[in-house]
Amino acid sequence: MLEPLTLATVPANRYVELHAAWPAEAAETYLYYDALAQRLIERREAMRVSWFATGGLIEVDASAVDEDDTASGVATIWHTPAAGDAWIWIVLRDSRGGIAWQDVHIAIE
Repeated sequence: MLEPLTLATVPANRYVELHAAWPAEAAETYLYYDALAQRLIERREAMRVSWFATGGLIEVDASAVDEDDTASGVATIWHTPAAGDAWIWIVLRDSRGGIAWQDVHIAIE
């Protein structure tokens, strides 16, 4: 579950910071069998965000939060295209196959 991205209008040909966030409880803990130690251990899901846009340039198109990191959000920089309409897609995946996405229409002025 992604928290809503709230960009409606941004200037053309500028650098804009994009943020993706999710509730802290979205990265669930689970039991994992450690074959080397021969015991069950508790792990936390790693999270990965992929960024897509119909125009402009995204500096880092994938961001990850390791299972040992308690962060519940990531950011990247988007160099906006010329004036017009653009769409951004944010895809959140956890390390056990869960997925959520958000699409956002943005007017570029």
